[in-house]
Amino acid sequence: MLSQIGCVTVPSDILDKIHSAQPLDDNEKSIFASHSAVAHDLLVKIPRLELVANMVAAQRNAGNATNDSDPVGIGAGLLRVAADFDELIMRGGEIHAVLSKMRAGGRYNPLYLSSLQEVHVEQAEAEARAINVAELRKGMLVNADVFSTKGLLLMAKGQEVTEATIARLMNCKRSVGVVEPISVLILRTPSAAPQHAMATL
Repeated sequence: MLSQIGCVTVPSDILDKIHSAQPLDDNEKSIFASHSAVAHDLLVKIPRLELVANMVAAQRNAGNATNDSDPVGIGAGLLRVAADFDELIMRGGEIHAVLSKMRAGGRYNPLYLSSLQEVHVEQAEAEARAINVAELRKGMLVNADVFSTKGLLLMAKGQEVTEATIARLMNCKRSVGVVEPISVLILRTPSAAPQHAMATL
């Protein structure tokens, strides 16, 4: 639950690019990579969370050793597997294809990957709509590139709408104009809550 807390210091536009699988420049990569260290510095000051803080700090560099008896190494390895799995699933990957891709990379402990076979991922239903900027709501997915009236790309297809992106588009609409309507997908999941890897592992 605390592994991504350092992302509060990462600008929302960088997080948007990550979630929509857009490439980051070197500076953006450096900023995002720092979130684990930021989380460690926040958590290590809390009594009895020192071990957790060290797991969170090491999560992006966790190895794939199968005989790791170090609690920090085990925790970091589990966090890395779960975070990457969740990210690939959120981008629309099917569970078996995602696991096959992760196995092929050789970057993860195979014992941890095998436990993900039991994860049940609810499939979201998506409703396509064409709406104006004022109708955008957090959690929608942009279904086509969004441009200003001068042709500047404002949001790429696949990006998730956040409060920050809504504010940015509202400002753009007032200043340079936004091409409307905007094509979005509204995701609806079944009544049962999805069982994410973070919670399962």
